[in-house]
Amino acid sequence: MQFIKIILTTFLATLLICVFLFLWDAYRLPAYTHPGKNKNVKCPPQPKFGPGGRNYRFQEVKSYKFGQKENGYWIFIPKGADLNSLPIILLVHGGSLCRLKYPEHQPHEDFIAHLVKKGNIVIYPVYLQGFINPLPTKYVSNVALATKKALLKIKEFAPNNNLSRFAIIGYSIGGAIATHLPGIKNIPLPQSLILVEPTEGFPFFNVPFASLNKLPDKAILTAIFGSDDKLVSPIRTTRKIASLGAKLKNKYFFEIQSDFYGDPPLVANHLGFLGSYANSKAFQIDTIDYEYQKIIDASLNCGFFSKDCDIIKKGSPELLTAGTWSDGTPIKPIKKIEISR
Repeated sequence: MQFIKIILTTFLATLLICVFLFLWDAYRLPAYTHPGKNKNVKCPPQPKFGPGGRNYRFQEVKSYKFGQKENGYWIFIPKGADLNSLPIILLVHGGSLCRLKYPEHQPHEDFIAHLVKKGNIVIYPVYLQGFINPLPTKYVSNVALATKKALLKIKEFAPNNNLSRFAIIGYSIGGAIATHLPGIKNIPLPQSLILVEPTEGFPFFNVPFASLNKLPDKAILTAIFGSDDKLVSPIRTTRKIASLGAKLKNKYFFEIQSDFYGDPPLVANHLGFLGSYANSKAFQIDTIDYEYQKIIDASLNCGFFSKDCDIIKKGSPELLTAGTWSDGTPIKPIKKIEISR
């Protein structure tokens, strides 16, 4: 009996070490991933115009929190806007230990501000309080319930908003959660579904992707991956998502490419989408963030207004440019992933 306990303890300890090393390799901070090759060469500021640009319609963001713990949610609105005419975006975050320490929306704070200043209402469900509180079996139902409550609350703010412009963005395991939401009663069908570094999670601790054939025929389905994301295989995940939305005509897949030419380097790993994080030097807003924002903004604009569609549909190099380093060297552009029909 004692021998069996020793074997089990050794196995569990080895498993935990392997999981820790895997997560460390997948999530290690951009500041330590790879040194920049040229110390005096810097990446450009945010573009002035266009998708991902700083041509904002509004300058201030107001936030409101409702509910408690994993049943809570945030609503973000642009100050001074007529809310009756604005699109609504549901943002489903990923699940991570970092949420035990920081406020609920902190990992996506800059991205939320970007969406709101562009002229959108953002719903941000809390849905969990820690890595295992609750377990993934509750994620979808928690997000769905919070979304329904948030939509009712928005109708109080904006009674004439008919919810006809609605989109869902899901990051990491939030991407898998997002695939379950189309077709749920009292949640509008999205005109754009955007999956950022989407993953189902780990064996026995996951949310499997759901069929996407409930999406409207004209819906925009976009998935974005990082070239150095160790948790997600772009090609394998692209094929799976494409098969789950087999009837959809508008499916587009992109890879944000790391570039180590300048310093600090541009690292497209699983955390590249988070931007700044509690003023940490390891999570700074840089060109990687603007690249994600460019594809996301274009997907939203195409779904809502039939605008900027060429960026995602044609995906030519000149449309997917990421600008230049300070010495004029082109930054590696966004790459469109083509799938075999």
